[in-house]
Amino acid sequence: MPFYQQLQILDKYRLQSFQVKPSNRRAFESISDIIYLEAQYSPLVLVGKSWTGKTHLLRATQRELESRGKRTLYLSGSKLKDDLTEIIRTGGSIRGRKTEEYLLTLKDFNAIFFDNIEDIKSLEISQKLLVYLLERLGELGVNTLLSITGKLKSLTVLNSY
Repeated sequence: MPFYQQLQILDKYRLQSFQVKPSNRRAFESISDIIYLEAQYSPLVLVGKSWTGKTHLLRATQRELESRGKRTLYLSGSKLKDDLTEIIRTGGSIRGRKTEEYLLTLKDFNAIFFDNIEDIKSLEISQKLLVYLLERLGELGVNTLLSITGKLKSLTVLNSY
């Protein structure tokens, strides 16, 4: 996608246009802490039904952090699933060399946004690998924010997180 189209997509996601309701107030407050107080949440998991503003909140946060000079990365659930599957397919183990190489590509970001990660629910090894990545990224001081459509219990490994 050309850069100008990416900017147009990001342009529609603003914190000022996010509708804060009782059901999402805590998420909005946590996001505000990350942006304005440089709080460390790793991971911050947004769970809800479709069209409840999870992606809006992630993208608006990304936009705001970037405007403050922070380095961010947005990964869709399908891209994350492809990345985790590739690590596993090429013989990578949860704490193996391929996983550590993948972590090296992520460690210099201030925040990473994993959107719609329910795509990995059918792969328990991918869920375990994701939990390991989240733990390591937290140790490295990288904020990780995730969104899940549906219920958290669909991602069995994250329930114990």
